[in-house]
Amino acid sequence: HHVTVKRVVMVKMRTRSQTKNRGTEETERTETTMTTEGNAEQARNLVTRLRPHFIFSEAPWDPTSLDCDEVPTILRAMWSEASEWHLLAEDHYDVFGFNLWSPVDLPEKTTKIFGDEECRQEWLQDHSDLPSCAAPGWLCCMALSDYDYLLVCLDANSKQFGHVHHIVNNCDEENYCSTVGELFVHVANFVEIAKAQKEAGVTSSRDVQDGLVGINGALRRVRASIIDTVLNMEEEDDDDDDDD
Repeated sequence: HHVTVKRVVMVKMRTRSQTKNRGTEETERTETTMTTEGNAEQARNLVTRLRPHFIFSEAPWDPTSLDCDEVPTILRAMWSEASEWHLLAEDHYDVFGFNLWSPVDLPEKTTKIFGDEECRQEWLQDHSDLPSCAAPGWLCCMALSDYDYLLVCLDANSKQFGHVHHIVNNCDEENYCSTVGELFVHVANFVEIAKAQKEAGVTSSRDVQDGLVGINGALRRVRASIIDTVLNMEEEDDDDDDDD
């Protein structure tokens, strides 16, 4: 896997109100996480929605490749379909657009996202208000760019099990995103919105307003990455016609 790590001098500009709001948002989500992640049929239906829009580059997941007692239902369903999911057919480098990584070697990949183990511990101390996704039990398995990453709590004994945090690893930014089940519902919505807008002739994400209501900043980053990627995709059918 190609993972570009960018560590710069950290600029700490979080206000007390921002810290309080982030902590409150995550606390309010804790009680609903398990029920959101628990419905296998809903997960299979969601995989069916997502499947036509993604490229699979690996075989289905080998359950022995991830050392954890429990995996959120939607992740298990997606990895059982294919170990890697990529919105872009090529030149994604495992980071650009929207990417779900293979569960193989995720602990090592996660530490590299922070730089090294020492940098990860520093991050954990600097974001102790959340609690931070630099803590043990969190794994990075999704990326939007070479500095935008999504980490999931896979510690089944934690109140944060199934929660997703978004980090920007080159400017010390970390925020609660959603539960992982909620995230992939949004991903399906964003892809469908983007493809409908593309078919309607929209060329700029600035002209797309659907899917903005009621989502937090982290989900807005996910939305922007997906919509920009889809709107800028080359039309494969047109290319095929040209070849003929």
